[in-house]
Amino acid sequence: MKSISMRTDRKTTMGKVMVKKVATVIAVAAMIIVGMPVSASAAKKVTLTPKTVSVKVGKSKKLTLKNNTKKVTWTIASGKKYVTLKNKKKKSVTVVGKKEGRAKVQAKVGKKKYTCIVTVMAEEATTNPADTPSEEPSASPTPKPAETLYVNPNASPITLEYNGSNADEIRKEMEGSWEIDSNDKIIVNQPYHIKILGNVTSIEKEAFSGCTSLTDIEFELPSKVTDIGERAFESCEGLTNLVIPNGVTSIGREAFQCCRGLKNLTISDSVMSIGNWAFHSCTKLASLTIPDDENFG
Repeated sequence: MKSISMRTDRKTTMGKVMVKKVATVIAVAAMIIVGMPVSASAAKKVTLTPKTVSVKVGKSKKLTLKNNTKKVTWTIASGKKYVTLKNKKKKSVTVVGKKEGRAKVQAKVGKKKYTCIVTVMAEEATTNPADTPSEEPSASPTPKPAETLYVNPNASPITLEYNGSNADEIRKEMEGSWEIDSNDKIIVNQPYHIKILGNVTSIEKEAFSGCTSLTDIEFELPSKVTDIGERAFESCEGLTNLVIPNGVTSIGREAFQCCRGLKNLTISDSVMSIGNWAFHSCTKLASLTIPDDENFG
């Protein structure tokens, strides 16, 4: 009877082990189905940073492909006469400015493509007084520059609301709404308006940088925005008119740099600080209203 009891105990123990194993398998399967974390960590999302960048002729900037572990192919999708690529690596590439203009640099990993818009700016010339001629050279007529931006007049703008933390979602919504044609002209097929909601106090750094199809910014009144971050609207080339509302005290470095379509700009009296290059290369700016006591960075 003793030996029979031992076998019975052994069978009972083995049955409990089997039940436990089955329960574990079911639990793990359930966690996978509902997206709960298991022991193996999920792969991190691959991102190209920055998504937009400005570089002067003869200078260079580094692009980084974060979290990439696979083979990558770096190419210049458009604007080959404006930039060159060097030091191509799995996780980075160096972009060198050749000529003033705009280019699109792409990283292809498998079937996925990651894009960065590069704006090349002319190197600022330095003048030596000793080299200045005593007589002014004869003036020659300046040719009118060709239009570099076309916004589809038949497309009704889509309004997106910014709540202070959803810039990535808005940028994703605007993807594919513009392109660069064979003549390096920017074509905005679908324009967008952004409404800054009244409860927003600060606009994030690089929030809408490179959103070329952004044609209008509306601040819901009364506005609580006090700070516009660095490069927040850099290279928003479709933007034509802008009013910085009362309450904003600081405009960050390069906040509106290369907004080449911007024609009319009004800055409220509340603005106390404007960062370096905040409106650099806004080449079409025709009307500017600024407070008397602002401090430029």
